[in-house]
Amino acid sequence: MKRPLVVTIAWVLWLVFGLVIVLGSLYQDIRLANILIAIYGGVLLLFNRQLKRGRDRRLVLSVMGGLFCLALWPLLVVVPAIVLQYLPESRLWFARSRQTETQESP
Repeated sequence: MKRPLVVTIAWVLWLVFGLVIVLGSLYQDIRLANILIAIYGGVLLLFNRQLKRGRDRRLVLSVMGGLFCLALWPLLVVVPAIVLQYLPESRLWFARSRQTETQESP
């Protein structure tokens, strides 16, 4: 099954969010806090990559994005990404991906 457009848009929003976190934290002075934020962004990008491939990482991404929403600017990216990845079309696609994954496992 082809990936729905809403999942692709959510993936792009998570990608932008993760890149902004990583690049923004590395642009600052190199301190432990900025390095930890960059690692956090890297982990978010890894989960986002799995989301694109059909693995259901919506809950993890929602929690990770929600933690960053204590500031205002992430809300512009995180909230639409969360909504898009839980639309009925997205849920159907993830359910089918999960079924395909279990059928391919020995």
